Parts: sequence; C-alpha cells; structure tokens
Amino acid sequence: MNSNYKKHFLDAMAQNGFTPAEEKDISYGVQLTLSDGENDWKVRLFENAAGEHTIDTSGKMPERLMQAIGDFIVKSSDPLLSPPLIGSDEAGKGDWIGPLTVCALYADEDMYRRLAAAGVKDSKKLSGKRIEELKNAITSICPYYSVICLMPEAFNRLYAKHGNINTLLAAAHGEAIRSVYRKSGCAEVLIDRFSDESLMESELKGTGLSLHQHFRAEANFAVAAASILARYAYISRLNALSGKYGLTLVPGAGDAADAAAAAFAAEYGKERLGEIVKLNYKNTLKVK
Repeated sequence: MNSNYKKHFLDAMAQNGFTPAEEKDISYGVQLTLSDGENDWKVRLFENAAGEHTIDTSGKMPERLMQAIGDFIVKSSDPLLSPPLIGSDEAGKGDWIGPLTVCALYADEDMYRRLAAAGVKDSKKLSGKRIEELKNAITSICPYYSVICLMPEAFNRLYAKHGNINTLLAAAHGEAIRSVYRKSGCAEVLIDRFSDESLMESELKGTGLSLHQHFRAEANFAVAAASILARYAYISRLNALSGKYGLTLVPGAGDAADAAAAAFAAEYGKERLGEIVKLNYKNTLKVK
C-alpha cells in the first residue's frame, strides 16, 4: 500500500474528527479502524498492480464519516474514483432464473458526496431490503440513469444468435451508457471489467467516450450505485415472474434454483423452461 495515499487519507479523516485506532495489513491493502472517541468503524484501502486505489467500508457509518470519505475520493486524482463520470454494472449474470440486467448512471461531485453519505456500496454486500431502500435514494440523487433488462425469453433468443453471454452484456452496457451520455454529456465511463477489454472498446467505438475498465470497479460510488439499480431491476423482474406463474422463483444457480425450476417444469412443462431461465446454463440439463 502506497504510504502517501494512506497518509493523505488519514489526514483527511483526522480533519473531520476520525483518528486511527487500529491498522492491519490485508491482501492488496490495509484495514483501518477509525474512531471518533466513542465508536469505531472499519475502512479498507486497496491498491492494485497498476497503483490504482479503491476504498471499501463495512457496516452502517455516520453520515459525517461517509461525507468525509466521499470528499476524499472526490479530491483524489485516481481516475477510478474521481467524478464526474458514468458508471455501469450488471446483475443476473450469476443467476440461472430471471433476467440479465444492466444499469449505467451519471454522477457529478455533489452526487458522489450524497451517494457516499447515503451508504452506497457494491450491491453484492447489501441485503434485498437495503437495496430497495438505496434504490429510492439513488434515483432521487442521480436523475440520469438507464436500465436495460433482458428477460429470459429475449436473452435466450439473443444467446442462440450470438452464442456468448459477454457479447450480450457488452451490447446492453453499450446501450445503457450511450443513453446516459446523451442525457448527461459526460464522456468519462467506468465499468466493472467482465471480459476482454476489446469487447467493450468495440461496442463504444466511434462514440467519443473515454472508457475505463477495471476489476472491482464497484468500489467507485457511481458504479456501486449502478450495481444497486441493476440488482433492484433483477429482483423486481424475478418477483414479477414468480407472481405470473404462481411459484416462488429464487436467484442464484444452486439447489434452491434447481428445485424452483423443477416445480415450474412440472406445472408448465419442460419445453417452457426458457420463459424463466437462461437455457445456456448447466442447470438446464438437470431439469431436462
């Protein structure tokens, strides 16, 4: 971990009344315990091989601390973290039942601070209830966003044509990003890297957009906010499918998903599985 980056972070926190109570080395970074004299909160600073930094927080933090972290990130020169930018992320890729969803979202410096204060983080670290709560906060803070949803039947048609899920993802990300670009005029784009970089570069070629692709990009507040809206869209559509067919359909690709799909097949027939699942997943063979 770059000692100067850590020092600048601690200096910024100290100016807001939060001092280090404990420090522990972790993989690719350091975990800091910050204290205001009464309560402690853990913050993790990460550094990748390219020297780029990300910040991760755990647990509910006071708004004052989240604002301090948000202000530090805004002032950072790290392109992974500095707004204004468009962040884009997806949900449903690891879920056999239900759609594939993508969201792109624009955030400027003020929106960034407000997202930080609201407690926005990678959707994979949040409960369904918290995702729903943050969805309302995010859409009130960030008016420029676009959600693309490929329901199972549409996904299966496109997959049969292209034969590659990453090709579908790139097209969905591209559509969402271009939509937000038209609304916001922001040309800086950060996306969580999901495949070979050339795929998204080709998708956005000729648009004039400056594309950054990074692993763990959800550490950026705009990407994290996009991940929450994408996950909310996935869960909403999954629930709608449950209501439509009178079954409890579940996320994931484990035993519970297998059982839910088997119940669907028993009720409606195996030939209709494509109405609720992504047929290219190995789980399909278990039911068929």
